Amino acid sequence: MTKVYVETSAVGFYLDDREPRRRDAVRTLFTRIARREFEGFTSLLTVEELRDAAPEFARRLEEVVQGLHVPIVEVTLEVEALAEAYLAAGIIPRHHAPDAVHAALAVLHRADVIASYNLKHLANHRKVLAINSLNSSRGLPPVDIRTPDQIL
Repeated sequence: MTKVYVETSAVGFYLDDREPRRRDAVRTLFTRIARREFEGFTSLLTVEELRDAAPEFARRLEEVVQGLHVPIVEVTLEVEALAEAYLAAGIIPRHHAPDAVHAALAVLHRADVIASYNLKHLANHRKVLAINSLNSSRGLPPVDIRTPDQIL
């Protein structure tokens, strides 16, 4: 079964009626996770980032995450160290450090793929190659990073 790490940008589109294609892809992915067609998980970082939204929107997004009934993993020292390696290598800019943490969380929890609409810092071919090159040099597994519609 494919193990999917659900990153903040994917959750954010669940309620976004301005982008029906993305919204529908996220909803379909979450339905398939709920049916256990995919093994899903997310992180406390995702939950914390969702709380930065407008209060009512943040509350609704947290309900979406809770409704998935997936594990919510924590940021550990090992995760922080790998994220720092991505930053030090210039793979992800320092001013977007949480994106490096998302990648590290997914890798260290053995996700097959990260569900993300962060096309600039995560879900693009160059970033995936660079992340996996660094992972390989450390004996860590590769991870794919795709938009929810690409995962489906």
